Parts: sequence; structure tokens; C-alpha cells
Amino acid sequence: MPLLVINEEPVEEKHVSWFVRDSNGFAVQLYEVVELKYKHPQAPDDAFVYKFETKCCGNFFRVEPKAATLVLLEASEKAVQQVFKDHSF
Repeated sequence: MPLLVINEEPVEEKHVSWFVRDSNGFAVQLYEVVELKYKHPQAPDDAFVYKFETKCCGNFFRVEPKAATLVLLEASEKAVQQVFKDHSF
């Protein structure tokens, strides 16, 4: 696969999903996955290059009220992972 160097700003940024990660058991981090659309450097009028990127949107202590929804999201992610693990879809 050839390597493309893109020095331009993305033409479009599209939200794909959210996910959370545990941080040392005391905090939870919220991440966003975005799809970035760039003009192709060798054919800017005819083609696009797409790139997926993960951005950290926040880090919250588990005891903070702001973290409550993230802890619920984390629990639901674990439940879905367990279902797939148990049933081997």
C-alpha cells in the first residue's frame, strides 16, 4: 500500500462512534472515532482519501457526576462483549 502525505485540512469530518476506556480504575476516558475526508494529493478534483482517527474527549473521575453516563456506557460495552463471547456470533 503506498504512503500518502497529506498536508491539507480535512474537507469533511464525520462522527462514527463513541467508546470509553478505564484509566487506572479511578477514572474513565471518553473517546470519539471520526472519519476524516481529504482531497487526494495527486488528484484533488477527482478523488478523496479517508482516514479514521480516535480523539480523547475527556477524562473523568468515576465519583464525579459527569462520569455517570460514561460508566453506564462502559457497562453496556462490557455486556455486549460478553454476549458475543458467550454465543460466538
